[in-house]
Amino acid sequence: MTKIISKEQLGEKIYRYVLDSPLIAKKAQSGQFLILRTDEKGERFPLTIADYDREAGTVTIIFQAIGYSTGKLSALQPGEEILDVLKKNGIADLPKGVEIANADEVVDMHDDPARVIQKKKNSSMVVGLRMLAEGQGDAFISAGSTGALLTGATLIVKRVKGVRRAAMGPAMPNKAGGKTLLLDCGANAECTPEFLLQFGLVGS
Repeated sequence: MTKIISKEQLGEKIYRYVLDSPLIAKKAQSGQFLILRTDEKGERFPLTIADYDREAGTVTIIFQAIGYSTGKLSALQPGEEILDVLKKNGIADLPKGVEIANADEVVDMHDDPARVIQKKKNSSMVVGLRMLAEGQGDAFISAGSTGALLTGATLIVKRVKGVRRAAMGPAMPNKAGGKTLLLDCGANAECTPEFLLQFGLVGS
């Protein structure tokens, strides 16, 4: 199934979809068509390729929902692929309190942490941090990149009032059987006594 990255309504029943399709994007030419169907039993119908991005591996289509098939296509949303995977594993609906937020960009380990937050504003990291800052969540969990996460948290979520530097704090097991919070564990290469005092206050 081709993943819908983004959906935009341009007018009455007129939509623009950006699709994740690296193989098609690699060979796409102006004036070519895509042959689509909305499900395994649906009819095949052609749509003109409106744009493509070989580097991103995406193809853009623009269509008007005037018939049965284009009507079904217009009902699809970003994240439909995720819902399909859940259904195949016996989960009919999203768990209570869980929702899908569309993000059509990804921050990877090769991106410059200082620039990627401004460059990839629709990445999952930026979208998630923005939702956290707006009170739509209690925490943000990420596997990295750590540098981009630190930059994004500082610029979007902001620091605790009076704390000049953000810090990373893993909870490490100790000999007493509990956990010890280590602040900072590497976010700052050079720390002043002022910063160390602030890290202690944050951790307490």
